[in-house]
Amino acid sequence: MGWLRLRGIQGWPESRAELVEYAVHPDPARPLRAGEAARPALSAQRTRDHITVMWRAAWTGWRLERRRELGTGTWEPVPDVTGNTHSFPVADGPWLFRLAQ
Repeated sequence: MGWLRLRGIQGWPESRAELVEYAVHPDPARPLRAGEAARPALSAQRTRDHITVMWRAAWTGWRLERRRELGTGTWEPVPDVTGNTHSFPVADGPWLFRLAQ
């Protein structure tokens, strides 16, 4: 899904339109509001004593970052990211995660 913003151009012999800006969501199952940029979403799954953080493979060029506390601290790159997933022991939490470009 995506959106386009066009600007009309009066010309001869017919009217034309110029593409001003656009956005396309790489995840076809997620809607995208007009005027907004697409943003990736993280999901997590617990399997026994591990948690796996994942995102759709279509979001190439993004890196996973983490920090321990909400509102404070520095975001740091997550080591050992494999493709679009990262697993860690539950005992190592809590962590906050985000995707950044």
